[in-house]
Amino acid sequence: MIRYKFFLLVLFSISFCRGIKAQCPPGDILFSSQEDISDFVVDYPNCSEVTGSLLIKSIEFAQSNISDLSSLDGLTSIEGDLVIERNGPLLDLEGLENVLSIGGNLKIYGNDSLTSLQGLDGIAELGGNLDVSSNFFLTSLDGFEGLSAVNEYLNVFDNANLVSIQGLENITTVGGELYIGANTALESLGGLENLSSVGGRLALVYTILDNVEELGNLTSIGGEILLVDNFVLTSLQGLENIAANTITDLQIRGNPQLWACSVESICNYLGVDINEFEISENATGCESREAILATCAPTSVNTDLSNVEVEIFPNPTSGYVQFRNIEVGQIHLFNAQGQSLGSYQVSTGQILDLQNFPSGIYHLQLITTNANYLVKVVKQ
Repeated sequence: MIRYKFFLLVLFSISFCRGIKAQCPPGDILFSSQEDISDFVVDYPNCSEVTGSLLIKSIEFAQSNISDLSSLDGLTSIEGDLVIERNGPLLDLEGLENVLSIGGNLKIYGNDSLTSLQGLDGIAELGGNLDVSSNFFLTSLDGFEGLSAVNEYLNVFDNANLVSIQGLENITTVGGELYIGANTALESLGGLENLSSVGGRLALVYTILDNVEELGNLTSIGGEILLVDNFVLTSLQGLENIAANTITDLQIRGNPQLWACSVESICNYLGVDINEFEISENATGCESREAILATCAPTSVNTDLSNVEVEIFPNPTSGYVQFRNIEVGQIHLFNAQGQSLGSYQVSTGQILDLQNFPSGIYHLQLITTNANYLVKVVKQ
């Protein structure tokens, strides 16, 4: 009987120890050398769900000796951050292909030999930021195809040989800022065609982009537009669909070839006198607020007032135009050639004074809380 109980105790102890080994250790896991990874897969051969952050990084300023992540292929989720930082010999991320979700941030930074993000293909959920920075030999972002959203900011910065951001094509929303800068081989934003919403600042800084047409589906942001030191950028076509009331500030500086700035979103934003901006050191046509507004024209608005109660009278007019049944909004006034003549705040009962303008045809772009309308007014 005693021998039997002893046998059961030994069997329980073995089973318990195996159970412990089958689990991931609690909290954060740090790999700062290839030896750390080798030891881990021996000690925790069935670890799949990391309850903290997974840090694959040098703990010194120098690069680590980590070159191979293939033995981590049992991992399926990370509740915290995934940080892959300063691993000198690491060429790709194969071994992480079974990770489906990251609860925190994904940071890939300063890996001197990294050429490919293949291995991240399985990630479908990212709870925080996506930061890909200072990976000298990285050429593309292929590997992020499983992502449809980044909940916080998206930062692609200082990847000297990055020529493509394809891999981001399924992302439709970025919850925080979108910052793309100092990728000195990146000539196109191809990969962002499906992006519709940015929750913070939109920043393009120190680039060789000549256009931003791939952002044509972007309709709202939650901060400033920052366009600084884009040395071959010529046009802002692609930003026209951003709702002007989602822009909090406008910085267009140091873009020596930028001449075509009068897209609808920029015109509507600059048409409001109280909106903040800084515009300087761009090509003729974009050198100032006045220069941009001079080439703005009424665009893409509803000309049909028959189904709304807004009244504008008299029309034709000898000087004054009055508005009735309109919520507080703005009016942009243009002449027949499409040149901007000014912007005004309006509300029910308010009068627009055209007495000092010569006779002719004028276009009023009415921006209300619900819609935009374009109305022709004849000044006699």
